[in-house]
Amino acid sequence: MKLNSITTKIILSSVIPIFLALLGLAIYNYYNSQRLQTEAYDEKRQIINKEIQHIFDLQDVALKSLEMKLDEEMERWSTQIITNYLDTLYRPLYAPLKQIQLELGMDTNLTDIYIINKQGIIINTTFPKDYQLNLFNFGEDHKNFLLEIFSNRKLKKEPFTNEASTRKVKKYSYQATLNGKYIVEIGSYSSGAQQLNSSMQKTFKNISNDQKGYRSVDLFIITDDPFSFTTKDTLSPLEKKIVLDVQENRDTVRQKIVDGVELFYDYSKLDREFTDLYRGAVMRLIYDKTELNAKNKSELLFSILIFSIVTVLVAFLIFILANRLTKPLKTLSQKADFIAKGNFNEHVEIKGSFEITRLSQSFDSMVDQLRDSLVNLENKVEERTKEVDQKRTEIENQKNSLVRKNKRIESSLKYALTIQKAILPTQKMLSQLADYFILYRPKDFVSGDSYWISSYQESDRKSFFFAVIDCTGHGVPGAFMTLIADRLLNSVVNDRKIHSPAKILENLDHEVRIMLRQDQNTNDDGMDVALIKVDVFRNGKKTLTFSGAKRPLYLHRYENESLEIIKGSIRAIGGNRYGLEEPFKNIKFDINKNDIVYLFSDGIIDQKTKNYGKKKFGTKGVVQFINENAMNSSVKQLEKLEKILDYNKDPDSQIDDITLVGLRF
Repeated sequence: MKLNSITTKIILSSVIPIFLALLGLAIYNYYNSQRLQTEAYDEKRQIINKEIQHIFDLQDVALKSLEMKLDEEMERWSTQIITNYLDTLYRPLYAPLKQIQLELGMDTNLTDIYIINKQGIIINTTFPKDYQLNLFNFGEDHKNFLLEIFSNRKLKKEPFTNEASTRKVKKYSYQATLNGKYIVEIGSYSSGAQQLNSSMQKTFKNISNDQKGYRSVDLFIITDDPFSFTTKDTLSPLEKKIVLDVQENRDTVRQKIVDGVELFYDYSKLDREFTDLYRGAVMRLIYDKTELNAKNKSELLFSILIFSIVTVLVAFLIFILANRLTKPLKTLSQKADFIAKGNFNEHVEIKGSFEITRLSQSFDSMVDQLRDSLVNLENKVEERTKEVDQKRTEIENQKNSLVRKNKRIESSLKYALTIQKAILPTQKMLSQLADYFILYRPKDFVSGDSYWISSYQESDRKSFFFAVIDCTGHGVPGAFMTLIADRLLNSVVNDRKIHSPAKILENLDHEVRIMLRQDQNTNDDGMDVALIKVDVFRNGKKTLTFSGAKRPLYLHRYENESLEIIKGSIRAIGGNRYGLEEPFKNIKFDINKNDIVYLFSDGIIDQKTKNYGKKKFGTKGVVQFINENAMNSSVKQLEKLEKILDYNKDPDSQIDDITLVGLRF
């Protein structure tokens, strides 16, 4: 049976989902059993916790009775010692406390007497190990507790506590002498309380034996040195840290492998409501799930085996039924292969069930229609082919026409670029003015930015004029405006002999408006200009006069490495003035050796860059560049600018024409 046969596909498409569903059900049952098992263990832990709590509640009742009886005896002993013996028969330091014990009927094995002075030192006692012990060293709280007894001279009885050294239940009382100079402390063990604890310890040991899967049930008493209530053993450092964490209300379950068996150590805090004895104790349950896990796994394997057998039986039944149904379909498939190869005269004649017969008849009808459609399609394809050939010829002619037009436009732009380059100053003219560098980047083929230079000689000086011009727009429209600017500047400076930068801009503005007839139409074209005049005197002195139309001048002083920004007028050349009639002004200052002047269009301000600013180069970027590079040579400054602007090779990344000129004097 082939894997790609219809029968195989039916079996696989039917059996696999059934098997996966049954397998998923088995796995679900397995994990659900584990979940129920965990819930059962949690419930059992709560039951044990409540049982222990109940045991302690019963202990509280018994301890309360024992404590009340012992309180009466200790109060009687304390009062008799103070009133009948101390400062009456004996001085506290030398009082025969052993003899007093016997006279008062104390059990010397269970009860001890301590005399404490105002410095917290035990000066006399029936328990020699504590002689000269300073109780103030037990902490500030205990010190304040004793000082308060000295002060109010009242009997103070503490509840039952676990003694750290003996792990036995003990009770203390404190009372100041009549003169307030000493404290009589009585410490008494309770044999009844100890018997009660021993009985409870046996009960704890028996709890784990009654619970299936539980290894042990233990209770840890939180004292200065936590210990086990059941075994009285001191805890290891790790166990001590765990029970102290749990004592702060952080229950936890830890896992540990012991002799190849995974054990669970379940810690929880045991709260007590009626007494302080064993308050905050931590209960530990040790249990393993080995038996239950093995049972769950065996049930899972059994379920998978049953589901596999059921799946095989279902697959066998589907195979028998599918084989009966697919035989006619195989015949139909073979005939379809013949027809697919172009044998449209083939017909399918299948006898079988009603549905298969109807299918074969429909298939024959479809073949007849397909044969007719194929004939019609061939005719239509022939007609469409002729139409496509005709369209292709038309498109080819249009393409050739566009290529010829593009070549003419490109030739025109190259010629326009040649003309624009011809009006720009030459290297010889610029080198006479200063050591310079020029960053000149048109956005399109030709530029709307330009720079211009002129000079004239007088008897005592030679004067140079230099301007950076930013015309409205870019490309061909902007390039036309640069030609107008060049012509008008030559006319105003060279023909009319107007040499004041402010007056030059005034005349340039007037001529632009006349040439573009801006008083008669809505034309709003114009330009921004930064214009300087440099006078070089015979004695070597140099002065610079600046006037700007919406463009500034940046001056970097070599001597103190400082940057001066000189703003131009907010009024442009030509265009709509929008009420800005401010006259252009001259700003004149001396130029020292190695001072450098920067003139630029606004193209670099709006240019995207990753080196200066997050999005645009901006004014801050220009200032930063000058401060970092003004002391470098002109060649290095130009190289640095080129590198900054070349980070993005996308030709569309340049927003506007860019011109920046540096002149070092």
